[in-house]
Order: sequence, then structure tokens, then C-alpha cells
Amino acid sequence: MLDAGVEAFAALSLDELLAEIGPRRIVRQLGDMTPGAFYHHFPSRAHYLDELAGHALAPARDEIAPETADMLFEVANLPDTDVVGHMERICNRDFERLRTDGRVALQLQMCLWAKHDDRGAREILRFGYDGASDHIAPAFERILERWGREFRPPFTMSSALMVFVALLEGLVVRHCVDPKAVSPTLFAEAVVALLPTMTRPVGDEADLGDALASISRFEHGPRSRPADSELRRRVLDAVAARADSDPAAQDDASIEEVADDAGVPADAVYAEFHGKPGLAAAAFARYLPLLERPLRAELGDGRPPLDVIGAHLARLADVAARHRGLTNALLDAVQAAAIRYGDHIGPSDPRAIVPLPQLLVPAVQAGQEQGVVRGDFDAFELALLVTNMLLLRVMNRPHAPAEQVAEIVSEVALRGISSPR
Repeated sequence: MLDAGVEAFAALSLDELLAEIGPRRIVRQLGDMTPGAFYHHFPSRAHYLDELAGHALAPARDEIAPETADMLFEVANLPDTDVVGHMERICNRDFERLRTDGRVALQLQMCLWAKHDDRGAREILRFGYDGASDHIAPAFERILERWGREFRPPFTMSSALMVFVALLEGLVVRHCVDPKAVSPTLFAEAVVALLPTMTRPVGDEADLGDALASISRFEHGPRSRPADSELRRRVLDAVAARADSDPAAQDDASIEEVADDAGVPADAVYAEFHGKPGLAAAAFARYLPLLERPLRAELGDGRPPLDVIGAHLARLADVAARHRGLTNALLDAVQAAAIRYGDHIGPSDPRAIVPLPQLLVPAVQAGQEQGVVRGDFDAFELALLVTNMLLLRVMNRPHAPAEQVAEIVSEVALRGISSPR
């Protein structure tokens, strides 16, 4: 019976959902009119409900968005101002206004949303949202202009305002349900925290991936204390220098010798990296941004997936050839982990610290979606095979130019995984 009740609610029309609102209730509410007067203005209850929803959410009745726009313009026109402080004040004001004066309209809006599959309800909601954006967008553009910032792709003025409005409405709803869970200042704090990431200085080309690069990957391996960044840098520099100068010297070096090169205690190296496999993986991981960022940018620019795969393999071949000793140490560490742990990959596993196949997966998936890469194999498995093929070729052909290795592997691999045309 309870399941049937849920299904019955889903089947209700907007008219049925608002069944309590009609001529009798309106006559009783006003106290100075008759049902005849009601029907003089509205041919039927259904006509009245149609106009009621549009009236309640009409941009002309919205006092909050125009007030917010006025406050933003005031801030933008000040000769010198604490932008963040004023943004907090304005956001706190928005939250309080929606929580009190705007709550009834929000409740009706939620009721309409429950029937958003009704075309009329959907149009009323869209018109209301667009009206609020029309007020705020010019003021926000002026703030950004004075601030010397612009929205960072993929965000635009339109999408950013949608995020802020959704955040505001959601937090107000939760606050009304549980005031202790949502502080009245939480919306302002969230907006101020989001703005530095969602915007960038005018002329800066950094996209969202660049802004998040410093936290885009977990630091791997359990630690009983925060990592000493200077110790870590010195140790990894020592590993890379030893590996690049003499690959055999890296293979034969002990943790104590690496620690001595870096001028740090050996027990600190053990605590931070858990042994030579962790050292090799952590040292190679510093080159991952050179591979990941351009691949992501090329996909974002809409380059053909096969071209993206080929370009990525060329970059990987270049890194592996220039750091042959380090690459060889990484491959040894990965092979040992695969033999020892099989498919189980823990946080300290070299395969987790340097997820080379995973970098290529989005390009393979894009190719599968466009029908230029076979879709009957798992994207990760294809990425893994191609990556392994390239690295083995680089290691087995120490005197071959990196671009030549990448060209051969790309030709063979892409012919093998391309779908018939």
C-alpha cells in the first residue's frame, strides 16, 4: 500500500496536487467577495491555477534578485573595496531573504517542480529562473570587471549563476528542515570558497584542470605524519639524478645510498616511500602532469581521438627515453607488484602511484563513442596494452629515437584497435 501511495503521488496532476486551492478557499481567504466574482475573472479553477503559478513566480514579483543586483552594482562602483567581505554580506542577505520573505514562493516553486514534466509548470519555472539571472548577470559582470577576473572554463556566467542559485535554494530547504545542520552563513562561505577556483585573472589561460592540478591526485601510501615536502623533494631529486646519470647505479643503489645522496636520514626515506619500488614510482610520478595535461586539453579541444592517442604515446615515449633508468626501475616495481598482488592494487602500489594506463582511458573511450576504436574490448584493457607495448619498445630499443618508437607503436596499435571503416 505504501508503494502504491508513492505511485499515486507520481501520477497526480498539478491540478490535483493543488486541490485545496479553489474558489471556496479564495472567497474564504478574502472575506469580501463571492464565488460569482471569482468566476467572473477566471472561467474555471484550472485557469486560475495556471495564472496563479505564473503570478507567484513572475520575475516582476521577485524582490530578491533585483535587490542583490543593486547591492552588487553598489560594490562595483565603490572606488576601493573589500570584494570578499561584501560578497559575504550580499550572500548572507540573499540567504536570509529567501529563508523568510521568499519562502512561500520557494515552496510553490518546489510544488511546481514536483510536476516539472507538465509543460506549463516547466515553462513557468524556466521563466522565473531566467528572470532572476537577467537581473544578476549584468551586476556580476561588472563585479568581475572591477575585480579583473573572468569565469574559468568550463564555467560561464550562465552556468555559474545556475550553480549559485541551486546552492542557495538547496541550503535554504535544508536549513528549514534542520536549522542546526545548516548555518545561515554557510552559503556565503561556500560561494567565497568557490569563486577563486571558478574564476581566473583576465588573460590567464588556466582551465579548471590547471586550477585543481595541485590536488588532482592523492598522495599515495599510509603515513603516520604529514610528509616533509623538502625532504621528499631532495630524495626524489637524488633518485632522478642517479637514475638519469647511470641506470645501473639506480638498480644497485640501496635506500641508505639514496638517503646519503639526498642528505637525509635513511629511516625517514623508508617511512616516506616504503622501499625502492615506492621511490621509483614517486620519482616518475612527477612527470605525470607532462602527460596528463596536454591529453586532457586535446580532448577538450575536440581533436580526433586517434590523433590524441598518437600524440600521447609520442609524449610518453619521450619521457621514458629521457629517463630510461627511472622508467626501467618503475617497470620492475610494477612487475613485482603484479606478481605479488595480482589485480589487488593498494594505495602504496606503484600501479596506483603512477597510473599510466588510466591516463589514456578517456581518449580510448572517446574513440569508442565515435566508432573509430573497437568497442568490444574494455577501454582500460586497450589503454593498458598500448601503454605496455610502448614502454617495452622504448626499453628494448635503447638506441632508437623516441619519436620513431612512438610512430611504430602508434601505427601497429591503432590499426589493431581501429574499427573497420
